[in-house]
Amino acid sequence: SNNLLVSEKNRMGSDFDHIIVKSYINTNENLYQILKKHFNKNDYLETVWMDVVEEIHHKDVNLNLLISIDEALIKGHQNTNLYLLFITSSILYTCLYNQIEKANSLSSIGSSLISDKIHPMVKAFFTQSQAKLLRIEGQVLKSLELMNEFISSIEETCPRYNFYLNNYMAMLSSQGQLKEFDKYQFDKPNRELKIFQYLGLLECKIANCVVIGE
Repeated sequence: SNNLLVSEKNRMGSDFDHIIVKSYINTNENLYQILKKHFNKNDYLETVWMDVVEEIHHKDVNLNLLISIDEALIKGHQNTNLYLLFITSSILYTCLYNQIEKANSLSSIGSSLISDKIHPMVKAFFTQSQAKLLRIEGQVLKSLELMNEFISSIEETCPRYNFYLNNYMAMLSSQGQLKEFDKYQFDKPNRELKIFQYLGLLECKIANCVVIGE
């Protein structure tokens, strides 16, 4: 049997019970910290995923890691939500190093996995990676439309709402469009922001002003 196919049992609910998926959905903990605590050293895809998030801030692309990503894709994973989280991290990694062809291939695989069995938070993470890819390819308007669509679909009570909102603001500010998208009230007094998130907000506003010449 094709090990890329997920059993109907997994599709029907146990996907969300995986500790990595559950932690991603129910907390705002950094993905690196989640993987560091919970990845299975005996699972090839999870070990490659750990390598991806560890390498993502390195100066140069790791060509051997690109090969490992391909191998992990072929091996697959029994958990569809985890598999899509891995693909999304890999898209962000390849985008960072301008491996656009590879990123597009990953994006196509990820898109084929989207169904009502994928948790909204997992789908949001994937959508964000697609928006980033579109932006790198110069399709700025499509990228903004995608980001606007996905941020509208996320409940403010979601543990990762501020994370997604910060990324959304960063993309808007890079295009000088923060003023055109004020429905999310970025300065809302009752929003709980950690200091680094508040500084991120200021950074977005400054970038926005530079772009629009204010």
